[in-house]
Amino acid sequence: MMRSSLSIQGMKLVVGSLCWLALAGESAAQPVPAPVPSPAPRWQVDMTPPAPPSAGPATVAPAQVAPAPVAPSGWPPATPAPTALPPSEVAAGSVPPTPTAAPPTTPEPTPTPDKALDPAMGETLPPPPPFRPLLVSKAVPRALFLTVGWTYTPTNSLPLAQTPGDMRPQTQMGINIDGALLWQVRGFDGVSWPAWIGFMPSFYYYFGDGGQNDFLGMGYGIYVKHALWPRQRVRLFFAYGLGATQVWVRNVESRGIGHLTRLAVGMDVHLHKWLQLTFEFSYRFYNLPMLKVAGSEVAGYDFHSLNLQAGFWFGR
Repeated sequence: MMRSSLSIQGMKLVVGSLCWLALAGESAAQPVPAPVPSPAPRWQVDMTPPAPPSAGPATVAPAQVAPAPVAPSGWPPATPAPTALPPSEVAAGSVPPTPTAAPPTTPEPTPTPDKALDPAMGETLPPPPPFRPLLVSKAVPRALFLTVGWTYTPTNSLPLAQTPGDMRPQTQMGINIDGALLWQVRGFDGVSWPAWIGFMPSFYYYFGDGGQNDFLGMGYGIYVKHALWPRQRVRLFFAYGLGATQVWVRNVESRGIGHLTRLAVGMDVHLHKWLQLTFEFSYRFYNLPMLKVAGSEVAGYDFHSLNLQAGFWFGR
């Protein structure tokens, strides 16, 4: 009985050893799976080094597809990583190509008619409209003229008769000297019609003959001149003035004080850069309400004059 029990136990040990050896050999024959690399996020470049080349075909376990990670809010848009070649297609001894990300393409903006174009975005703006250049001067251009000429009084009510009660028509001729200092106020670009404004002095003297007294006077006031067609060699103009006048009549103790109105037309002939020859024809009205003669009840006198003069204009 002892022997049979020992034989059974020995057989159990042998059978157990054989089973253990068989299981150990089966586990050693199974291949070990290769580690699965973790996929890189879509906003990063895959920097996983390729596997070294093998002599024979290698068995690669299929990788499980992992869900694509989502970029956090506020990050730049994700760029898909380039696909790397499998290790079996890389030649032995060659350097694997470095994956490069494709540059982002920006679509060209399409200009709309109701939206302003922006040069910073590569859009072209229409050319600006042409403009007329202006002549900028450090000081206002000034002008000066001096003219001398003949004057005639077609209507004259001054007390010129040497004989009291003499009612003969009083028409006299004389000389007239005019001048002006002006400042230009328009036409600085040389294209528009220029204009000047300034101060005018004038002096006149009328000769007495045939029993009439001579008289003299002076006037002063504001003078305005407008020129026409400034680029022509011969420039036409019209002018007007308003001021005061004083008159002295020979053998009359009173002095006449009143106002002066002046209207003129003429032309300027260009001689040099700042010199022009000027001709003027003017009409003037003198009113002397303060002139009184002793022994006469008449209060206030006036006269009209026609003037033809020539001189020089210094300025533009």
